[in-house]
Amino acid sequence: MNSSSDIPLILAKELQYLDKRYEFKLERSKGTVVPLTLYITLKDPRLPKVPPLKVVVSQKYPTERPTILNFYNEYVSTPFFRDVATALKSRLSCVDTKPTLTEIVDCWEMSVRQTVATLHKKHHNRVKVKKTIGSLGCPL
Repeated sequence: MNSSSDIPLILAKELQYLDKRYEFKLERSKGTVVPLTLYITLKDPRLPKVPPLKVVVSQKYPTERPTILNFYNEYVSTPFFRDVATALKSRLSCVDTKPTLTEIVDCWEMSVRQTVATLHKKHHNRVKVKKTIGSLGCPL
């Protein structure tokens, strides 16, 4: 434990080196030092705003994997968010059985990027089809 902040040292170092496009807020359970709840926000101006990732980290981290809280409940309000949730579930199934916080956060970001890219590609193809149909003299 890091006595100055009561955060496990390995977690404190991991948070210190977390990329700057992630902002995080720590919340301790009432009356206890750990587990800690982290609210992680993706701050990339090229990506749409998404709900924060909520992760609980126990005192046994990294032996015990972090737990993502309420993700699938918060990511159901739009088809975009559902696609992000599906992509994250798929990505997490491919990582180690005990992923680090950084791996979870990176998978989340890549899921958002993948969903944006897929939507962009669908939109681009739709425009291309409309232009092709229009050039054939067919009504749109």
